[in-house]
Amino acid sequence: MIDRISRDKLALALRRYVSGKITNDELDDLEINYQDIAVQELHLDSWYLYDDRTEHKATGKYRVNNENKKKIAKFILFLQSNQEFLWMETSPKTILLNIATFGYYFKNNRKKGDFDAYPFHNHKDFEKELLHPRFLQGINT
Repeated sequence: MIDRISRDKLALALRRYVSGKITNDELDDLEINYQDIAVQELHLDSWYLYDDRTEHKATGKYRVNNENKKKIAKFILFLQSNQEFLWMETSPKTILLNIATFGYYFKNNRKKGDFDAYPFHNHKDFEKELLHPRFLQGINT
């Protein structure tokens, strides 16, 4: 299920956080519909990209490094797409299975997609969105 409103809200919040306009706590407290698995997973995954010990904007010593900016840009591109999220959903059950199998459970499920293309399922899907970004549709050059 794709929830366009929640995807757009999260994409905007990620852009605003990276540009230093909102705090990490404002990003974390974002009210969105988690029925769209992409929104749920990418909001959770973005939490790993910043320091949550103190409230801050992504400026100065808290500025987002280039590697994480690329990840967030890919998250935003995916959120702006109409592609379904095809990766497994993180849940307490999957986390426990991963711990019990010493990481094998997640590693095995990653084989179902190209992890380098995440959150896209593969590079073909990623490249398709790069060629046709949602906000540039209809613009003639």
